[in-house]
Amino acid sequence: MVSKRKVSLLAITIFPFMLGCASYISPDLIYKLQDDVREVKKDVSELKGEKGTEGGAAVSGDAELQLRKEIASIKADMESLRGEISTFQGFIDETKYQMKQDQLMVEEKLRESERRLFELEGKLEASRGPEAVTQGGVSRPPQTAPPAVVAPPRKEKEPVEQVYIPKREAPVPSKSAVKTPEDLYDYGLGLIKANKFGEARRSLDEFANSYPDHRLMPNVYYWRGETFYAEKDFESAAITFQEVIDRFPDSPKAPDSLYKQGLCFFNMRDPISARAAFNLLLSKYPASNAAGKAKIKLNELDEKGG
Repeated sequence: MVSKRKVSLLAITIFPFMLGCASYISPDLIYKLQDDVREVKKDVSELKGEKGTEGGAAVSGDAELQLRKEIASIKADMESLRGEISTFQGFIDETKYQMKQDQLMVEEKLRESERRLFELEGKLEASRGPEAVTQGGVSRPPQTAPPAVVAPPRKEKEPVEQVYIPKREAPVPSKSAVKTPEDLYDYGLGLIKANKFGEARRSLDEFANSYPDHRLMPNVYYWRGETFYAEKDFESAAITFQEVIDRFPDSPKAPDSLYKQGLCFFNMRDPISARAAFNLLLSKYPASNAAGKAKIKLNELDEKGG
């Protein structure tokens, strides 16, 4: 009878667990169930031993019948427990399989992102030409090359977010008037405002090469990315914005760079990378102004099924 109560108590413990926690099965519970089954088997053996004799005397017909009933009941409980253990094991196997599939999917996305970044960097290096000199992570064209004036971007059917130029004083009228690092920075922004994006990049490159430790360096990289974005060279822009994200993560320009990088991927018809950039922005800089704009873009991607 003690074994009978033990099996019943075990069943009472298992059933609520199956109803409420089927999504996760602890291996420790499986081991405990198996131990309990072994206990029940031991009790059954003892009951069978008692069948022949009880206190040295033969067991009466009624007592033997009662023992047989108890043995049959315990065996039924044991079979039920085996079925439950098998069900739990099935849950565990299914969970392990799903976790493995999720891991493989994440690894595949990571490899694809690395491949894409490698291609973008290769294209950017190819666009700089063999004579470009790299210094401090910023490309500096040959000094003998004449300044190139790039026409403003033409309007297309699908609108692209335009370069935002902050309200500042009028740009320095000529290069000869530049006296300080701040003057050179303002001169570069003035060229951006005049839609002279190639000249603006050269001015910003000069700033980066001359003042690599200046407090305005995050802004220099950011506006350099904006020149590529304005020319609709979204690949080069995405790589340049990454410089801000990697080198100046605590700068106010970091969340803005993440947002603009997401827009680059969005305009390159790469919704997966765009969504990744916007979600990273929400995770790292949730209180930034750029985070609010990223939420809008994520909703837009959801509506388009991207």
